[in-house]
Amino acid sequence: ALAAELLEARPTLRIVLSGTPGERPIVAQIRALVPATLRDRVIDGAGAYSLAELIALLDRCAVLVSNDTGVMHLARARGTPLVALLGPENHRRWGPYTLGPAAATSLRYVVPCAPCARFDCDVLYCLRSLEPPEVRAEVEALLDGGRPAHDAALVQLRRRHRQRSWRDLADAGFELPLVSVAVLAGADGGAADGPDAIVAAIGAQAYPRLELLVADTGDAAHAVVENARRSGRFERVVLSRAGSAAWASPIADAIGTYVTPIWSSATAAAWPTDKLDRDVAALVRDPSTAFTSLLPAPFTDVPGAERQLGPEGRTYRHALLAIAVKSVDGDDPDGRGAPHERLAAAAERLLREHPLAVVDGLNVPPHDAEPASRGPSGVGSPLAPSPTRALEPAVAR
Repeated sequence: ALAAELLEARPTLRIVLSGTPGERPIVAQIRALVPATLRDRVIDGAGAYSLAELIALLDRCAVLVSNDTGVMHLARARGTPLVALLGPENHRRWGPYTLGPAAATSLRYVVPCAPCARFDCDVLYCLRSLEPPEVRAEVEALLDGGRPAHDAALVQLRRRHRQRSWRDLADAGFELPLVSVAVLAGADGGAADGPDAIVAAIGAQAYPRLELLVADTGDAAHAVVENARRSGRFERVVLSRAGSAAWASPIADAIGTYVTPIWSSATAAAWPTDKLDRDVAALVRDPSTAFTSLLPAPFTDVPGAERQLGPEGRTYRHALLAIAVKSVDGDDPDGRGAPHERLAAAAERLLREHPLAVVDGLNVPPHDAEPASRGPSGVGSPLAPSPTRALEPAVAR
């Protein structure tokens, strides 16, 4: 869409799609999306240029549009006007240099799960938040401004970075993970401690996609479920019928990607309103917490992780908690005999082998800590800006 709009608006513009030899299928697919009447002005440059030829190409470009690649850094050093499309990385560590010979803009949406170290991501909330109209506006401004003279003063990078919460993403149409909050029956088989207080605390959470599951312990539980349904806060409210263990039935009925078991109003009341926000962010951010089936795969050991297990108020991968429930379900037909302790023990056994399967985002170190100072950005670049003035084309990548 961006390429077609620019080509239609600027009849003298040409676009070069650069890339490695392995990216030829992607580049060909992008070029094929351009209308046939404009396609002869889109050059497939995947695998076509040596490093020296790529630098020479950048020296003649009016604008480079790039994600965070080596080409982006080359353009910043050579004085090619730049629009950098940044994703999940820490922009202070990996983004364009702050100072450069030409105007440059970085666009980024800082989503809750960023920064991260994932190379494969199915959701890409960060990059999919970037829309062609905002990118085009930046490109048009740089095209109109032209390239600076080779002896021009260094130019400050213009950062257009916006925060986007889980609520913002939901409002923009993104499908977020569903979190199942399971209000369990008490250890004695009766009603959980203060279920109304628990539901009120859960409803105050900022995270937008929640379902509520309540163990059926009688009239009190029925009233809690009806009140929750009337509130409209939850996507799904389920009264879980007691099975062989009443405390386990809400977990078994959960359909969310993540499950948070809880049975204490004191615990729920102590939650900050961003508690589940942070839990989901930590689980989405770190690929080592991922499961591909009902059985967790082994990942890097984290010393002491099993000692941090609650399990109350922790947010689990659904698969892990389902395994823990299955391992103790049926041990106590009456749902008595300290079921929460048995659930904790079962989950803890799994965590000894797979310690990253459970998270409490409030105890996860922040992933956006600033890197150690690297000295002045943009100073001492080995590549001097070219004296060549750019005509058009622009390079898009």
